[in-house]
Amino acid sequence: MNLLLLFLIIFVISALGSTPPGLINMVVLQRSIRAGKKAGTMTALGTFIPEFVYTFIAVYGYTTINSNVEIGKNIQLFGGLVLVGLAIFYFFRRPEERKINPSSTRKDSFRGFRKGFFTASVNMLIIPFWAFLAGYLDAHGFPVAGLPECIVFALASASGALVIFLLYVRLGDIILNRLSSLVRYSNTFLALLFLSLGLYQLLRIY
Repeated sequence: MNLLLLFLIIFVISALGSTPPGLINMVVLQRSIRAGKKAGTMTALGTFIPEFVYTFIAVYGYTTINSNVEIGKNIQLFGGLVLVGLAIFYFFRRPEERKINPSSTRKDSFRGFRKGFFTASVNMLIIPFWAFLAGYLDAHGFPVAGLPECIVFALASASGALVIFLLYVRLGDIILNRLSSLVRYSNTFLALLFLSLGLYQLLRIY
């Protein structure tokens, strides 16, 4: 399969899939509101490595995952439990005070990058999704075979998501100026979001 065409297809799919409010972009948005645009950008950049690694694992091993239902269920179960755990964490977390002039120190940047990296790392549900998509492309005459194609596939997935997360940083900047009261309820919103995603995932299994 042509590598440029493969990149464009996966980039668009990843961008579209990352656009609706979800686990990672809500964390990026929250960080942008609370700590500023640079911190939000670093949070978005922190998601790139896990997104790339998980997509690569999914594409490289899609045959095994698609042919073994038990593996897929175990991944879904683990992901659901992690989301419920995050919901409990945010329910009991005290809201942070919003900074009038958000800091852009190296420490804040590292904290944002670390938060983005951690959030993307627990989002293991993308593995079965990209594995299914790789199998779907293969079944329709667009095989993803070979190391170069796996790398391009993963790079396109991570890049498409990153572009959307950076757009959420811009959106967070607008919300910071117009809807500052949202900060007070951001933890509760994240908790409800994680809880609904986690329960939905667990209900799908059982």
